[in-house]
Amino acid sequence: MKRTLHRLLVSLLPALALAFALAVAGCVEVVPDDPDDPGQIEQPQDPEQPQDPETPSDDPETPSEDPENPEDPGTSEDPETPSEDPENPEDPEQPEVVPTLGTGLRSVYIITPDGRGIDSKDTWKSGCTLLIVDDGGKTYFKSTEVGVKGRGNSTWGYPKKPYTLKLSEKDDLIGVGAKGKRWVLLANWMDRTLLRNDVSFEIARRTGLDWTPSGEFVELYLNGKHMGNYWLGEQIKAGKGRVVCDWLIEMDTYYDAAWRFYSTWGFRANEWQWGLPIGIKEPDDDEMTPELLAQIKSLVAGVEGALYEGKGDYRTKLDVPSFVDWYIVHELTWNLEPNHPKSCYFHFRDGVMFAGPVWDFDWYTFVPGTSGLGIRYSIYYDQLFKDPAFVAALKARWTELKPRLENIPAYIDSQAGHLVRSESVNWSLWPNTSFDVNGDCTLSFSLAITRMKSSFSSRLSTLDKAIGEM
Repeated sequence: MKRTLHRLLVSLLPALALAFALAVAGCVEVVPDDPDDPGQIEQPQDPEQPQDPETPSDDPETPSEDPENPEDPGTSEDPETPSEDPENPEDPEQPEVVPTLGTGLRSVYIITPDGRGIDSKDTWKSGCTLLIVDDGGKTYFKSTEVGVKGRGNSTWGYPKKPYTLKLSEKDDLIGVGAKGKRWVLLANWMDRTLLRNDVSFEIARRTGLDWTPSGEFVELYLNGKHMGNYWLGEQIKAGKGRVVCDWLIEMDTYYDAAWRFYSTWGFRANEWQWGLPIGIKEPDDDEMTPELLAQIKSLVAGVEGALYEGKGDYRTKLDVPSFVDWYIVHELTWNLEPNHPKSCYFHFRDGVMFAGPVWDFDWYTFVPGTSGLGIRYSIYYDQLFKDPAFVAALKARWTELKPRLENIPAYIDSQAGHLVRSESVNWSLWPNTSFDVNGDCTLSFSLAITRMKSSFSSRLSTLDKAIGEM
């Protein structure tokens, strides 16, 4: 298998080199299948609170190469012969070197057993080969027992697909020192900067939130076909090195979790209605029971009863510091997803509800011209802001955090510098001219980065003023 994989990747080197050279030179434009007619995609109705589009129909990728016959006709494999040294019968294994684009990023190769693309976000494609190499082509990670499937809700309907990886054993794919089985490949198709999620996670890491996903940018290849720039990172899961908790829930209006319920209180600001759609993320579906669901519902009811009905001190059931930090991250990035809510994660530990981890920041964030507070009335914050003690905690925490956040523009510059060679190739593969929700897809990468930094700095000043006046 190793030799077959190696020959396949090496045989692709000339084609990859030619495609890279032409793309950088601007001589060709490799365009994937177009998304649905932009006239059929619902555009944001309100510039301050855009609505998600309807999910377009699936458009599975098809491989450009035939992995069933990867042999290079110009080479042949000599039969193995025994070594003349009986004490050292085998030569030491040499490190594999495979082709890369030379963008400075590591490359991730996925080869499916049937040679076809990933066409489902519900069914795992098992037995895939996963190979990760550094920019010099040397192997960092390799496995032939990896499951791959699509992921996301509206993002799964975009031309450039996001994916989830499931390893057979826990491992550290990005060098963060924590191993896990589940990893994600975020496509960032509608983000001209490619950085919205990454920068938002960095903001969260500078707060006191328990855990925030880490990741790195990579070049992705699927069955030999270059798929562009992706963010390879940790999936939100409970366990050592990730979210340490008893229960993990997600508030999301898609309401598609296998185990789910609506709570009594909590505000859906976009719909001006009470009651939150809650899905159980941990334990896993096959470990859930009606009894466990009843326990989680009871914990949520306890938090809401204390907040809205005065049944005890809410501070014994809800962790105020985490709710403060979670709020600051979303306001600072102008992430309005809590108003639905969508992709809003919370967890319980020892009977107490904690906010986080944060997730999903590519939709209408880091945009100019925002004012005031965006999620002031969402989820439980409508009630929390009625408590002077919560407001005092927010003001004190903002004073503490602001110095840590003022140099985020420098972080943006640093990350953008790593992506300069990769983003141009990615843009030639996946130009987004039909769905510019963030308002920067007509800009060059450099101007989009400048706009992102300016928007953040403006938002920092706006939030500083709004919190100071509370």
